Amino acid sequence: MPETIPAPELIEAELRQLRGVIAVRVVVSMQKIEEVHVLADRTRPAKQIVRDIEAACAARFNLDIDHRKISVAQIEASPSPAFFRLCLESVTVETGRDNATAVVCISAQGEKFTGKATGLAALVPLGKLAALAAINAVDNYMAGQMRLELTDFVPFRLAGWSGFVAVVSVLQGAREEKMIGCALLHRNEPEAGVKAVLDAINQYLPS
Repeated sequence: MPETIPAPELIEAELRQLRGVIAVRVVVSMQKIEEVHVLADRTRPAKQIVRDIEAACAARFNLDIDHRKISVAQIEASPSPAFFRLCLESVTVETGRDNATAVVCISAQGEKFTGKATGLAALVPLGKLAALAAINAVDNYMAGQMRLELTDFVPFRLAGWSGFVAVVSVLQGAREEKMIGCALLHRNEPEAGVKAVLDAINQYLPS
């Protein structure tokens, strides 16, 4: 068990990516995880979800969580796709002499949507460039139903972990909401940038 554990929001962001998990709340006290509350669908047994949470925490954060501290509430899946998530399919970045271009493919409700963003290679970090491409991909999926803006995008380092925090503004008519998402840096910056954006937007989508 590490002396300092990551912020609960980072752990929650990781666990929300597990199959069948809808929402997560992690309760931390005195640098110990006291409770993990999970809302999941019924596509997988609760015991399997608990084992996945234990494995994910051990692999990602070197945290050994007692399964008795994990509670899972399951709900029936809607017959219509009322709840869904935007998922990352692929992200590629090509760098040229002056410019860099990120292409992101996401999936939603069985369909795939692509977005692109181009910027000066020397000025725009690749993580942010991929995040902008993700915004464009989601815009293509929304088809004008709402407008998205990447309000802020910043790297962080907490308890030895690096990643990105994305603030996304969702505009519908005169209504504006700001959603915050985060993702840890595991493989590369573009992937983490996209996941931070999707983590923010998925909180806004109907459930």
